[in-house]
Amino acid sequence: MKRQQTLLIMCALTALLFIGMIIYGVTRDNDPYKYFTGLGSKIAVSPNDEKVVFSYFVDGKEAIYSANVDGTNVKRLTESNEERYYAPYYSYDGAKLLYLAENAEGIQTLYVANSDGSNRKQITKKDRHVTEAVFSSTNNTIYYVGIPTEDFKKAEGETKEGFDLFSIESDGGKEKQLTDKNHFTMSALSVSPDGQQVFYGIFHEGKEQIYSFSLEDGIERESEISKKLPSDMSTYSPRLSMDGSRMAFTTVSEESQKSSLFEYDLFLADMKTGHTKRLTDLNASITSPVFFHHENKIMFLENVNRASEPEQFRLRSVNIDTKELAIIHVDVPHLENNHQFIKIVDQIVSGPTLGVLYTLLLGLLTMYFHSGKIYFPAKISLGIAGFTFLASIVTVGVFSPWYGIGIGMLAANLFVCTLVVFIFAFILKRVKK
Repeated sequence: MKRQQTLLIMCALTALLFIGMIIYGVTRDNDPYKYFTGLGSKIAVSPNDEKVVFSYFVDGKEAIYSANVDGTNVKRLTESNEERYYAPYYSYDGAKLLYLAENAEGIQTLYVANSDGSNRKQITKKDRHVTEAVFSSTNNTIYYVGIPTEDFKKAEGETKEGFDLFSIESDGGKEKQLTDKNHFTMSALSVSPDGQQVFYGIFHEGKEQIYSFSLEDGIERESEISKKLPSDMSTYSPRLSMDGSRMAFTTVSEESQKSSLFEYDLFLADMKTGHTKRLTDLNASITSPVFFHHENKIMFLENVNRASEPEQFRLRSVNIDTKELAIIHVDVPHLENNHQFIKIVDQIVSGPTLGVLYTLLLGLLTMYFHSGKIYFPAKISLGIAGFTFLASIVTVGVFSPWYGIGIGMLAANLFVCTLVVFIFAFILKRVKK
């Protein structure tokens, strides 16, 4: 009798711990960057090649910083608060800086400030979600990629609206929509030296391609450089040089195309001939290439934590002539908050832990019912797993395939736990005999 009471208490405690972990896992903030410290995903070099601006996370808070191009003399240009500041971009004269601010809902607005971070001003409203922005060659206009906020918040398939190109005066004045194409993706804006074309990357015909928008005739077309590149080559993170003669971009290296983990290396294309030159062979993922303006170099970010979050970037540069690589160490002064206990709790509350607790609970119940209904807990679990599997099929057909796949994976894990409990019950019954 005492043994049964002990088992019942252990079942109750395990059930409370299991339910508590589920509640915590559902209600917690699952942002992988909430405790992260490290570089953000965008950089820019000043027109005089003296400064680099970048975003940097300190204990989950992202702000804009500047530094000398060798990584020294780091200064914070924006405060770290409830918004995340990133994607900085210099004006052509180096006097101004633009960047994006992301609020807690994931909506991004556009800010303009002096290059030292002073006199900042929000120039787009929260009714439009902004993802990319650059200054015009005359500095008095900003081109940006945006989508209506209400459509950005909708799930895939619920809206036909997409991303388009907009212009706005750099003081937040007159605003104009330039395209009405509703692109699925639109990124990496660049402006031609004469100020008459805006270049960007879009996903078209199964690959990333470089397109341009003519400010003279208002027509969007595939760029000439994209037509000259090999037909099977996708172009990611395209960036035009200041004189417009060259374009840097990343693409999947040929040797990694057969691998499940793609490697993105840096390439350079001649805008007139389309001739390409490979600049790196790092077996990594490269993004955000930017040209130096007076040196024959390109600065870029190397992701050393591919296919995982948070992304961990390293700042690097490459000499275009010699392909000599350099690592730029950015010493950002910071004092991290102590979230060690919460970090440990977050690590514990995971799928494998919940699976172990669920199996343990069923095992304890199996021991409790060993006298006559030893398979009862396993049968109940089998019913739950079967119901979850049917729910995944319904979800795929009626709601969302992605949610359905997630529920299906849960069902598969439940079946595995149930099998373990059936085996345990069988062994326990044999031992009892």
